[in-house]
Amino acid sequence: MAQHLQLCKLNLGEGDDRMAGGAHHNISYAMTQHIQQPQGAELVTIQARQVIEGINHAVTRTQRLAALKNATRLFHHKDERIHSHEIELGAANALCLKLGYALSQTNRCTFDLEDASIENDYSEQWREVSMICTALAMIYGCSTECRKRSFDEIGKGELIPLLEQVMQSYIRIRSYPRSNRVENGDSMAPLEWNYDEVANAVVRCTQVVRSFAKLDIAKSFLIRYKQGSILRRLSDLILPDANDSCTELPDTVKKRDKIWLKLQRIVTARVRMEVSCVLKDLTFRASDDDKVAIADHEGMVDAIVKAATLELGVCEHTDEGDHHFESDTNKSREYLAAVLWNLAISEDLRVTFVHNLDLIDALAKLTTDENAKTRKNAASALGNIATVDGNKEILIKHGNGSLICALLKVVCGDIEGGARRRAMRTLRCVASGNVIDLVRNHGNFVDSIIRVSIEDSDRDTRIQATETLATMISEVSCSSNNGSDMIRVQLMRGIVQNIAENRDKKCAEITCKTLSQEFSKMESGGHRVNISDFPRLLQALEEVTLDNSHSYDVKHCAAKILHNLATFDENIEIMVCKSVMDTLAAIASLSGPNTEKAPEYAIQTIIRLSQVEQNRRQMAEHENLLTALVNFTVAAPEGSLKDEAKRTILLLVPIL
Repeated sequence: MAQHLQLCKLNLGEGDDRMAGGAHHNISYAMTQHIQQPQGAELVTIQARQVIEGINHAVTRTQRLAALKNATRLFHHKDERIHSHEIELGAANALCLKLGYALSQTNRCTFDLEDASIENDYSEQWREVSMICTALAMIYGCSTECRKRSFDEIGKGELIPLLEQVMQSYIRIRSYPRSNRVENGDSMAPLEWNYDEVANAVVRCTQVVRSFAKLDIAKSFLIRYKQGSILRRLSDLILPDANDSCTELPDTVKKRDKIWLKLQRIVTARVRMEVSCVLKDLTFRASDDDKVAIADHEGMVDAIVKAATLELGVCEHTDEGDHHFESDTNKSREYLAAVLWNLAISEDLRVTFVHNLDLIDALAKLTTDENAKTRKNAASALGNIATVDGNKEILIKHGNGSLICALLKVVCGDIEGGARRRAMRTLRCVASGNVIDLVRNHGNFVDSIIRVSIEDSDRDTRIQATETLATMISEVSCSSNNGSDMIRVQLMRGIVQNIAENRDKKCAEITCKTLSQEFSKMESGGHRVNISDFPRLLQALEEVTLDNSHSYDVKHCAAKILHNLATFDENIEIMVCKSVMDTLAAIASLSGPNTEKAPEYAIQTIIRLSQVEQNRRQMAEHENLLTALVNFTVAAPEGSLKDEAKRTILLLVPIL
């Protein structure tokens, strides 16, 4: 079992003999020699040509394995320029040719584990396939342009069909042990002869497919190849197989075989992770038609959903093996959540996805995943789905509100700003659906969003939360449902609190604009706006107005708000205070291009307040108010507002 304990360490980034083709025996052949690391362009060319010639001229299996070992040693680097040069010299072509021959030999063997001679031969053949796939995965670390040329030259017609064969063989082999040996209580040791080589081959094979999946020119080809044949293999590979659970094995199964099954599960997790990464790259920036083709492929979405929510324990605890299994499984969830996010960018798929209850359940579950990237991807997918108007109410009601609870949990408690931000964006989209039901079914919803809009450490999350409040107010103001007025006031108080406590400039623009619009709607609709309902409003408006870092738009909205408030008699006495006078004087003194409207609102409000006699002394004694009025009358064009401003000055000056 020592050989197969290496499966626990399937660290495919290390340049050991395992990476060069698996746990094979030392091969004594003349071509097996130490290859110096490249030191210059000429030396690189000489060494690459020698290796490629060795591959092309190798006839016997011993020669081929030795040549491939040399190749994996030389190609084991991360310099894409050198990899591009290796491909230009014919490395990919030579390896593709050898892969075709090696696979033809494996296909000749009958899959019969009772025949030891066949087992030995099969093992050698898969060692060769494994080494070829390893070398291919290495050299396709070349430049994008080089990869495109290679895809056009050999990828479409030769290499992709061979890579599909590798995947198909792995699927067939991995399903064998449980169904044919566990039930009979037989030892599964004979299967060990080739499983690690096949597993390494399929991991490397998927890495090559992934290198092509990143190419825009290759996406459609891979998706539609042989009516979805590649998609079929990928969906099979991400699904759990019969050996993914060790908990139900009968007592007759030997301990050694249980350990071997665990190792097989670790390899399966690595393969699933690699395939998930292929799907992520395949769906990223794919055309809408290609995304629909993926989602419509029979069983694909179901496979993604099942794989993304796998919860598998690892039997017979082995710390290192458990670590790799858990790491790969977590990465798979991250990539598959990204796949669903990529697919949900398609407007057509957003409409269909919302009706897939298992998919929505999976995304809700993934928003609480331990991996922050998984949480972000899942929240983003839900956010895309929520942008369709007809989907909003469905999402609000999904799972009796469980989805909203999950998103609120992320928004209010996640340690990662990115996860909170994307979950908040999703709630903003959903919030425009049915605000009344949303607030009724989640009593803490409004308070939670208000708190996030003010206190969250991530600026973008605060902005998203502030926009959510604005969206909800807009929706509620158009509603005639019972309770809408109470929710409206609650939301507006939240907006006022935001203005008072949130010092962010963007948030101030959103809140002031929202409040201005709502007060205007209430005034035009015959609803009275009482300042006593918003005790912090006047002080908050003064602070944003006197803060020179805020934009003109903020001050314009503040002027409109005060203008609206002054139309109601019950507000006038309250408004004659230092904070309001400071605000009006500052806005009335604004000058410059495109700033005329705000001073006009301020002057109109001053005129309205001065009409009440008991207000005049305080207004006249204010250090800047009269000055602002005088300056306005000097600069303003002739008109009724200028005349009224003059009359107001004549009312106030005698008091002094």
